[in-house]
Amino acid sequence: MMGGTIDVESELGKGSKFTVVLKHHLADEKYYAQVNEDLSLLNANKNIRGKHILLAEDNDLNAEITITLLEDMGLIVERVEDGIQCVAKMEQMPAKSYDLILMDIQSLIWMVIRQHKLFVNCQIKTKPRFLSLL
Repeated sequence: MMGGTIDVESELGKGSKFTVVLKHHLADEKYYAQVNEDLSLLNANKNIRGKHILLAEDNDLNAEITITLLEDMGLIVERVEDGIQCVAKMEQMPAKSYDLILMDIQSLIWMVIRQHKLFVNCQIKTKPRFLSLL
């Protein structure tokens, strides 16, 4: 697909040597100028330091990587495992405790489904005529 090659040399009892060759074009000076400009904008934007982030992530490795990246940028990160815990945490905390909430779409979908089930169950208990909708 990329026009490269993969070569393997192997000798029993000694090991294997893998050589991967990929063809790429060298970037021109304009590319590096743009990269440096983007990095300078990131460094110049220090107004995000100290902001509070609530992270909803159920995968420990993903959470560890995300927290490390965000903390390296000067952000203060608190983690919960899913959207339900996220909402519970927000209800516990004073208003405006978090400047940003990061939640993957799966957490959001499950939170909406659970909230919908709670609403439907509540409607069935208070208005039995909704039972036929299930």
